[in-house]
Amino acid sequence: MDANGSEAEVDEAALERLRSLVGDCINKHLLRSAIFFADKLVSLSDGAAEDVFLLAQAYVYNGEEARALALLRAESLTVASPRFAHLTAVCLVAASAWDDALALLGEEPEALLQGEAATNDAVSTAAACCLLRGRVYAALENRPSAARCFKARPPATAACPARLTLACVGRAVARPSLLRGV
Repeated sequence: MDANGSEAEVDEAALERLRSLVGDCINKHLLRSAIFFADKLVSLSDGAAEDVFLLAQAYVYNGEEARALALLRAESLTVASPRFAHLTAVCLVAASAWDDALALLGEEPEALLQGEAATNDAVSTAAACCLLRGRVYAALENRPSAARCFKARPPATAACPARLTLACVGRAVARPSLLRGV
């Protein structure tokens, strides 16, 4: 490294190019390549949390939720932030670990929605967690709780078509008479 620290800058620039490459592979559904490059990225960045998240996300997109969960647990990142908690819960739901997913997400939909910081995301992490919690309750056949989660935030403000659909289904689930004749 020289006196100006150019080696560190080159390394960070290389990591940014690698992150961009991983994102590009994911966007183009080149998931095995995304996993390969994300794994290299995690190694080169000494396990930076955001890089571990990127690798776990690539695993999930490739249908390797158990592998993603093992990675998140090994790096002790399952609850590092709401994004990590949501990704961990997605992995638990894929493994049908309903109780563990519910414990991670919490039981009250409003709890995640309180104090949520405004973001530029079309769908907030809290809204996605609320939707996932509703799916867990539906899988556990707890219809009233599932319906409450699906309706926790008005669908129009969440900008989430899945929420609107599940809110309507949740209404029908809460009142089975609405499903007759369908």
